[in-house]
Amino acid sequence: MTTELKVLFYLKKNQPKKDGLSPLMGRITIGKTMCQFSLKLDADAALWDSKAGKMIGKSRFALDVNRQIDRINVLIHTRYREMESNQNRVTALELKNAIQGIASTQDTLLSYLDEHNKSFFERVGTDRCTSTYNKYLYVYKRLQSF
Repeated sequence: MTTELKVLFYLKKNQPKKDGLSPLMGRITIGKTMCQFSLKLDADAALWDSKAGKMIGKSRFALDVNRQIDRINVLIHTRYREMESNQNRVTALELKNAIQGIASTQDTLLSYLDEHNKSFFERVGTDRCTSTYNKYLYVYKRLQSF
């Protein structure tokens, strides 16, 4: 099931900074889910084209901002294609978190050690020793109390 991905870049004109520039924001819409995020970029409101979602002009500042907007747009679309091939359904929040580097699920050291202990226990008696397994359990308990 493919849903349409829409990306919009807009200028937050109602909150200009002291230097006169306004922050750039992005909006990701996938199906019925929507998520907004900051691009961590600033632009001049007089040079902003809201229909194109880019700055007007050939100045170095305008070209740099437009280049970064294009780079973020490409990153969003490629990450969406990757996530869509791995998962059946992708939400706008999941895509935003993937782009910003926020992990959705994070494995802990305890979970890895627990998996190791389970696989180690299966091999106790064949090629692993019970005393070694008890030592691993002790390490797990100490790590858990830490």
